[in-house]
Formats: sequence, C-alpha cells, structure tokens
Amino acid sequence: MVSEGEVGAFIGGAPGGPKAERALAAVMAETGASPADEEGQRVVRALAAVRLGVAPEVVSKHLGWKEFESFCARLLRLSGYVVRENVVITKPRVQIDIVASGPTMTLSIDCKHWSKAHSNTSLADIAAAQKRRSLILKRRMAGGPPIASVILSFSAPEGGFVDGVALVPVRTLTNFVQSVESYTRMLELC
Repeated sequence: MVSEGEVGAFIGGAPGGPKAERALAAVMAETGASPADEEGQRVVRALAAVRLGVAPEVVSKHLGWKEFESFCARLLRLSGYVVRENVVITKPRVQIDIVASGPTMTLSIDCKHWSKAHSNTSLADIAAAQKRRSLILKRRMAGGPPIASVILSFSAPEGGFVDGVALVPVRTLTNFVQSVESYTRMLELC
C-alpha cells in the first residue's frame, strides 16, 4: 500500500497482498475480531494499515468517528463488559462515549478519532474534562464500583497516564481491560 487510494481500498475490503494479509491476521488475533463482523472490519483493516507503516492521519481519513466508537464498544463487550454507548447526563449536561461496567470497576471512556499527535497541555485538558465527566457519572450512579477515566484513541499516544486518566490506543484495549486492576495505582478512581 503506497497511495491513499490503495489504503482506502484496503480499508474498504480489497486484498492488500501477503504482507497486508499477515498484518490483518495479527490485528484480528489481538483484537478478537471476526472476519464476519462487517462493522469492525474497516477498523481492523485500518489498524493493520497502521501496523504496515501507513501514517495514522492517512488511515483515519477513511474511518468515521462513529465506526471507531462502535468498534471500541464491541471490543469491550467481547472482553466481558456491560456497555452503554453515548450516555447523556443532564444537569449538568455531559456526554460520555462509552460506559463499560466490569466485575471490579466501571470505565468512563472518551473515544478520540485523532489524526494527529497532541501536546502535553492539550492531553492534560482532555484528561481533566474526562475526569469531570466521570465524577458526574459517579454522583449519578449512587454507589457502585469505582470509576476509572479512559481516553481511547485510534492513533498515538502509545499509552500511559495523564493526571490519573489512562491513555489507551485501541490496539491495546483488550490487554488493558484484562489487566485494568494492575493499573489502579496509576488511575485516579472516583
């Protein structure tokens, strides 16, 4: 895949040659995606293109933000979470892309279909906004398990934490949720 047209064709379902098919198989294995899942296939193919060295900003032009959010919700369901999408809370009004309830904690997730890197200041602002939404959600839930704030992105950053908020690339989401308890010292739970 060299041209943007070839990238778009691959994401749309066209064969991409042996190297692309190997990358696709690896991403499918990592994410638990099924070839029969048409909704998730475009995102899986986009992740494979990134793995092959295509710039995320080129790849993300071929995905819609809603495709990205739906795929993330699907991965969380496959990992055993009970998922609600597009949760809206009033007074004050906030919207949370995904609320995923697991056995020991709830994840309040803001999906970012980013096409470029963000500065540390920008990431801190985004993390602070997600923590605020998570606190509002916690007040509405009246008890229940602790809530962790997560920024889930298509492209970089490579993971990590900003002010107690997890920054998780979608390709590592399954691993993150399977071991989320091991990150409790780095997460600011509410």
